[in-house]
Amino acid sequence: MHGNFNWIHVFPPMIVMFLCT
Repeated sequence: MHGNFNWIHVFPPMIVMFLCT
């Protein structure tokens, strides 16, 4: 279940970066 936690931590920044671009 550690992989899921990483996703939640990497998901927010990814969306922000996508919106910022």
